[in-house]
This record gives sequence, C-alpha cells and structure tokens, in this order.
Amino acid sequence: MQGTGDEYGTLEPIRGIARRAPQTEWLEPADCGHSPQRDQPERLIAATTAFLAQQRRRR
Repeated sequence: MQGTGDEYGTLEPIRGIARRAPQTEWLEPADCGHSPQRDQPERLIAATTAFLAQQRRRR
C-alpha cells in the first residue's frame, strides 16, 4: 500500500514489483501520502484484515 500522494517515493517501483510478481496485492489510495497508517488508518486496517483472512483460507 502506497499513497498516490507519497512525497518521498513514486509508485513505479511498486508497480514494477506487481508486474514481475502477478500474485502481488497492492493498493494505491488517493488522498494518501507516505504514511497510510496515519493518513488512512481505517482503510489500512480493513485491507490488512482482508488480506490476512484470505491467507488463512488458502491454508
């Protein structure tokens, strides 16, 4: 998860990882900077919870 407004980095490295590893799951939230845990904590918690539940089902 990296915000589209990240003032310290661009999204291209993350997009490059996703192109090379198609199983990658990632989010580009708008109105979010370098710290999604600060800028959009509810969205980060929801995305993390959903990801962990999905991993648990795959076992």
